[in-house]
Amino acid sequence: MVWVYRLSTYSNHLHFGYAENANSYGDVMKNGYFIPRSNVIYESAVFHWKIQAKDESDKIFIRSLHELAEYCSFDNKSEKIRLKLVTGIRDKELSEKLQLN
Repeated sequence: MVWVYRLSTYSNHLHFGYAENANSYGDVMKNGYFIPRSNVIYESAVFHWKIQAKDESDKIFIRSLHELAEYCSFDNKSEKIRLKLVTGIRDKELSEKLQLN
């Protein structure tokens, strides 16, 4: 039996429990006793609030949109990323070009 402790991702709450059939931390991770959950509403809000920072390149901004979208449960991720790219990018000329395509 292995006791499992973890700090919640979005709060300072400590969660604990035990896995009866596990003999090590590796067993706990491998056998699915510890399955992190994501807060889809929070992750979607972070995605929608994202705007390109002054010192952030276009490539990094686009990559960050892809990374943020991975944690959201969007039906059409590519369409959401494209829309957010158009509304969040600092280069207005590029934004206009993307809107016309």
